[in-house]
Amino acid sequence: MGTLTETTVTQLISRDQAEGWAGVRLTDEQLERLAAAIPNSSIPDAIATIVVDALEIGDDDAACRDPFNEDCREPLDDGQGWAGCCGGCADRMERLHNEHDWGDNCQPSNDGQRCITCD
Repeated sequence: MGTLTETTVTQLISRDQAEGWAGVRLTDEQLERLAAAIPNSSIPDAIATIVVDALEIGDDDAACRDPFNEDCREPLDDGQGWAGCCGGCADRMERLHNEHDWGDNCQPSNDGQRCITCD
């Protein structure tokens, strides 16, 4: 098994792939920064688009994006959620914001008390 840095980055891409795309060798510190930046970048949305297009998954087949990392796999076909979240997770995310400030890329803080994307 690899180091924490390798494991964190390879959850999405390998070190070799990251370096290939970057065109340079990356230090462990740069890989850690990359691993922290990926969830708050456009990469998750791009992957969602690719998966939906490649696998022809529609909203009726899609599951919650699990913003609280609690293994939520609720379907999105009940019309109660938004931005890739089921109704329950969407309601929880909405409570982290003022009025209607919640966006498609919002991510909760580790303690679930605020949105780290909007801060």
